[in-house]
Amino acid sequence: MPEPAAAAFHRKSGFVALVASSCAGLAAAVVLAGWAFDRPAWRGQIGGGMPMMPSTACTVLIASGALFLLRREPSGRRRRAGLLLALLVLGAGAWSLCQPAGAPGNLDRLLFGRVLHASGALAHWTMAVGSAFSFLLLGTALLGLEDKRLRRAMPALALSVAGIALMVLIAAAYGVHRDAAVGPIPMSVVGAAALLALSLGAVASRPERQPLAILARPGPGGVLARRLVPLSLLGLPVLGWLRIAGERLGLYDHTFGIALLVVAAGTIVCGVVTRTAVQLETSEGARRAAEATLLVQRSQLQAIFDNTSYVMFLKDLEGRYLVVNREFERVTGWSRQTAVGRTVFDLLPHDAATPIWDKERAAFEAGTPLTFEAVSSPLGDGPHTWLITVCPLRDADGTPTALCGIVNDISERKRHEEDLRRARDEAEAANRELEAFAYSVSHDLRAPLRHIGGFVDLLERHVRSALDDTGRRHLGRIGDAARRMGILIDDLLSFSRMGRTELRRAEVDLAGMVEEVRREVTIGTADRRIAWDIGPLPPVHGDPAMLRVVLTNLLSNAVKYTAPRAEARIEIRAQQAGGETTILVRDNGVGFDPRYASRLFGVFQRLHRQEEFEGTGIGLANVQRIVARHGGRTWAEAAPDRGATFHFTLPEGKEQAA
Repeated sequence: MPEPAAAAFHRKSGFVALVASSCAGLAAAVVLAGWAFDRPAWRGQIGGGMPMMPSTACTVLIASGALFLLRREPSGRRRRAGLLLALLVLGAGAWSLCQPAGAPGNLDRLLFGRVLHASGALAHWTMAVGSAFSFLLLGTALLGLEDKRLRRAMPALALSVAGIALMVLIAAAYGVHRDAAVGPIPMSVVGAAALLALSLGAVASRPERQPLAILARPGPGGVLARRLVPLSLLGLPVLGWLRIAGERLGLYDHTFGIALLVVAAGTIVCGVVTRTAVQLETSEGARRAAEATLLVQRSQLQAIFDNTSYVMFLKDLEGRYLVVNREFERVTGWSRQTAVGRTVFDLLPHDAATPIWDKERAAFEAGTPLTFEAVSSPLGDGPHTWLITVCPLRDADGTPTALCGIVNDISERKRHEEDLRRARDEAEAANRELEAFAYSVSHDLRAPLRHIGGFVDLLERHVRSALDDTGRRHLGRIGDAARRMGILIDDLLSFSRMGRTELRRAEVDLAGMVEEVRREVTIGTADRRIAWDIGPLPPVHGDPAMLRVVLTNLLSNAVKYTAPRAEARIEIRAQQAGGETTILVRDNGVGFDPRYASRLFGVFQRLHRQEEFEGTGIGLANVQRIVARHGGRTWAEAAPDRGATFHFTLPEGKEQAA
């Protein structure tokens, strides 16, 4: 993006101020070195004029330091130091004006009395009156860079110093030699050049103030100023020098020279003014055409605004509404004629409007779109939550000129989100209570079951000889039921613990774990024919202990439900796609009715009778809970007497849902 014209002008002005302070300070340092080391050629004596006196050089050096410190609106120590140096400049000028040349308190006598006495200048030379008066004005102007009371007077004071210095420089260029006794403004040429640089640097350090600010304006005033100011400062002095040079060469006499100067100056001024007027007239025509185009675009923009369901508006840099749409009128109750020219503070109470305007102003300053939420009630019908997006609009130079806003009422969405949050919190609380209840009940049932199992064993040993087959069968059923109940309680405790146990993630060798679990679940099946088909299995990330529970449940189910087959076939595969790993366990067992597949992963849900296949109905519920805690999914496919396939997924990588 190109640099905005105003920003470029400010940057260049700051550079001018830096160069001015540096050049003036360097010149003063050279002059001081000339006095200190008795080098007359370094003392700034040009064309037979007077040299720059030591006191003048010291004051110029101090003024350079003040301008360097104050050129960018500093704060803190820099500001205080710069103002102190500016006061010293003002004081030096006032002191020199009040002290005669030979006075004991004369600054030159105090600083370089020995050198001046040796050169014979002590009795005659001191800081020039013109220099002293200029320092008085310059010191006040430097104070005006930061002092609010002198802010408005600063440019006039600095330009007055520039005028004095420019007069001395032009006189020197025209051959009017200045010394201590000649001329209305006695001042050295080097001193005048340093003062001119410092005064112009002071004006350039605050480009936002007049009269310098007009040079950056794109309007007619700025164009005219950029044409006439260089002509006044450079063109007319050159014409004067040419007129004097012609007279000295005998080309014409004094009277004709004045007439020639007047005609030449008038011709140049008329030419500049005419050219500027033509360009301004052309610019005016372009402006009118642009206004006509803007009027058409504004009508089109209004049509677009009015045909949207969102509240839309345009604001100026001060927050005043420029364009609003029909939805804005409906929501606020304002007509667009009422809204234009007003601000959000006229629409809402101060405490509701302030955060909105702060966000909009932040978007202006950052120059980037900003989205935020605000709560207000423009029609007094209760609080609404608004989602507001604002975007600064820029001109051709990249300067923000307006703010476009889009507002959406998200109150209903917020209410739904709050209802969902409450429902989730209630469900989580109920789930925690249920887990705690299941854990407590399961834990409390273990002791009675142990007693039942123990007394059944005692009773069987005590009355075995007295019982017939029916009695012994009844006791066996009681013992088997107690043992199944114990297994069920253990599984229920394991299920409740799975919801509270913290996941301990690590890289899991899936192939190695499957092989270990396969050996465990086939213990006691030596009399069966089981064909295992295990494909390549990649490593996965998860809790090793929990994933072992998943595999144990799925593989043991595959072994159990293939028992009626003469040859059991169990297949294990894995596939990686879409950022997750899918593992399947397929068997050729008894299968199940797919209409009831959704019941498989519920607690105590069984699709086969206990007499056919043992089980508690908790294993698959554990599988689903563990996989869900890893951020995966679980599902099953089957058909009666055609086997079943169980799938579960695990996200790839270390970052998984808890």
